[in-house]
Amino acid sequence: MKNASVGVEVAFSSNVTIRGNNCSNNHDAGIHFLYSNDNAISGNNCSNNGCDGIFLYDSSNNSISGNNCLDNGAGIDLYYSSDNSIAGNNCTNNEQTGIHLHGSRNSISKNNCSNNYGDGIHLDGSDTACISNNNCSTNYRAGIRLHRSNDNSISSNTCSNNRDGILVFFNDSYSNGIYLNNFINNSNNIATQSSMTTNIWSSPSKIEYTYSGKTFTNYLGNYWSDYDGSDADGDGLGDSPYIIDSDEDDYPLVMPFTNYFVRTEVTT
Repeated sequence: MKNASVGVEVAFSSNVTIRGNNCSNNHDAGIHFLYSNDNAISGNNCSNNGCDGIFLYDSSNNSISGNNCLDNGAGIDLYYSSDNSIAGNNCTNNEQTGIHLHGSRNSISKNNCSNNYGDGIHLDGSDTACISNNNCSTNYRAGIRLHRSNDNSISSNTCSNNRDGILVFFNDSYSNGIYLNNFINNSNNIATQSSMTTNIWSSPSKIEYTYSGKTFTNYLGNYWSDYDGSDADGDGLGDSPYIIDSDEDDYPLVMPFTNYFVRTEVTT
């Protein structure tokens, strides 16, 4: 499955498993899915392809896990494909983006999206996705980029040493819940395209958590490495907000989120 247009192509199919293949050095994509649902793509090497390591078009309820997607145009690219699980993939050193969603609603978790020339994770016209526990570091542009994307949950991700930790087009991306993330040593920990902000920079409800051996209950925001506020009461939250243009993170963490043992969310 080398030196072809596409390494593996699946169309109009269900209950197919693509596992353990070397889908590299193809002109287009390593693995290409069209109009195919309820399939599994796991443990494949999809590298050095001209366009995408893995590409899905109008395909839903698929599991994409444990794949190596290196040195492609984009690592994993989904167009109009929702309710897929994208977990535990290595999407690094791609010319564009590690994981790209266009018009798609998916779960993206525990992926390594680093050292890409574009963004680690890029959502374009994608709503109600869940993005959690990803490493998005040392990308040339943003760790996580939101464009025309609303109502997404973005939590427990580490975005470090990128140009922008998180890039949000506020005039067309709103109501995103962004909390318990680490934004560390980026040229800009937060970059915006508008002075008007309508996103939520803390947990949707209060959380019971343990910090430095003591238990507290409060909303939790994000860790910003350039935050210079104090924590007089020792609850792990800054006493002053982290300013984001006209918006703010009212509950900034004073240490990376791994220092907070989250026990349970409290409905209020």
